[in-house]
Amino acid sequence: MSLSVVCWTMGQLVMVYRAVIGTGAGGLVTLRELLKEGHQATAFEQAEDVGGVWVYTEETETDPLGRDTGRRQVHSSMYAGLRTNLPREVMGFGHYPFTTTFPGSADPRQFPTHDEVRRYLAAYAAEFGLEPHIRFDSRVTQVRQEEASTGEAGAPPRWRVSTASSKSQAGAGVAKQEERQETFDAVVVCSGHFSQPKVPQLPGVESFPGQLFHSHNYRHASDFAGQRVVLLGAAASGSDIALELLGTAKWVYLSARSFSNPLTGEPQAAAVHSDDEAEHASTGAAQRHVTKVSCISALHPDGSVELADGTLLPNIDTVLLCTGYSYTYPFLEPGHVTVDDVRVRPLYKHLFPPADAPWLSFVGLCFKIAPFIQSELQARWIARSLSGRARALPSVEEMERDVQAFDAALEAEGIPPRFTHRCQGEYQWKLNRSYSEAAQGPIVGSWREEVFNATGKLRTDFPETYRNVGVGGGDKWALAAAVEAQALSEWEEGGRKPLGE
Repeated sequence: MSLSVVCWTMGQLVMVYRAVIGTGAGGLVTLRELLKEGHQATAFEQAEDVGGVWVYTEETETDPLGRDTGRRQVHSSMYAGLRTNLPREVMGFGHYPFTTTFPGSADPRQFPTHDEVRRYLAAYAAEFGLEPHIRFDSRVTQVRQEEASTGEAGAPPRWRVSTASSKSQAGAGVAKQEERQETFDAVVVCSGHFSQPKVPQLPGVESFPGQLFHSHNYRHASDFAGQRVVLLGAAASGSDIALELLGTAKWVYLSARSFSNPLTGEPQAAAVHSDDEAEHASTGAAQRHVTKVSCISALHPDGSVELADGTLLPNIDTVLLCTGYSYTYPFLEPGHVTVDDVRVRPLYKHLFPPADAPWLSFVGLCFKIAPFIQSELQARWIARSLSGRARALPSVEEMERDVQAFDAALEAEGIPPRFTHRCQGEYQWKLNRSYSEAAQGPIVGSWREEVFNATGKLRTDFPETYRNVGVGGGDKWALAAAVEAQALSEWEEGGRKPLGE
């Protein structure tokens, strides 16, 4: 069934247009949901291909810490040896399972490489005919809300989207960027949040003689062969890169305020799977496990690293900061959202700025989740809110109160603002269900939660080898994914009618 979304403006029915910023996983599924819901939509992608952060490049930034605003910037944070930390069954979209038989699949492992994910996203775009709706080599430089014209009371706001192309035009021997401006009725921001390094303030950085990197610019373990390396931050990147450095670096330390399962957030003892360097020095044995230590407190000119417990780690060659990323929207004019301590505010349900809903929205901000399916559910709610087939959004005042109550609850539990968008545990699945119910669309199967939790336990039991051990019941999960995809297909063939009314 083909839909066409229009609105009433100045006594006439006119077509409305939606802009999507970015074509990573979140941008692609948002574009598809908008098109399926009958919207006229265009996605802007700064690169020449889809995939976003999953498009690997050997290129790194000119400032390895990512602090210089004038540096050559690289979008992807992938490193050569990266494999997913979730099994492919739960990684996939609901309506397009991440099988081993999609066109171009080349890595059948349950925890595949980043290249396999990129191929999956490319196959997804081809399957649903998305590329004709994507403007490649189009970096969004500004999104500005235009003032409504006289007599347009009740009409949706208009958004002026400015883009720049890196393709140069010859003119008097000087290359210049092609610039373009277009107007849209709604904008969905899907630009990701794994590109702008978050760098802590460490005393002694300027006088430390060793190398200082952010993990955003890490590519190969071989670059650190024979070095004594300290990694700061024990979330997903820090834990995985530390393991990759074992056997290549001379010694590997993993420094953090606390240690937990990077997938589930459950606390873990630092002593578990941790080697003592002094014991190994006395026996001459090679390091078998990463040495876990307390948080870095200072760097010193003699190359030593001081820890919070007073320990000094001597002769450190490299400090690798695995300290996460900041949300950043340099193209968005002030006044819509603010970013403070990795918190984007105000956002209703991590999606809508209350004063601009549903005409401005954000997809994919949450972390410690199964990201692709949540982005799909978010995108479906946005698309159906714009077409009027979702449940009506609360009033601006009600949405603002909801945001304030959520933040107050975090503060009451002693949770820092930087964890505002951490949606781990039961909250992830509760949130996903709320997205489905608000969109009046199908509820995704509970099997995903079962696989996700089983993966978390596997990572606790086998932190160094869980990807090769694998989550049992792969055929069962693949069948569950296929059944879910079939149900979604039938819903779409039936006209995507609102459910639960």
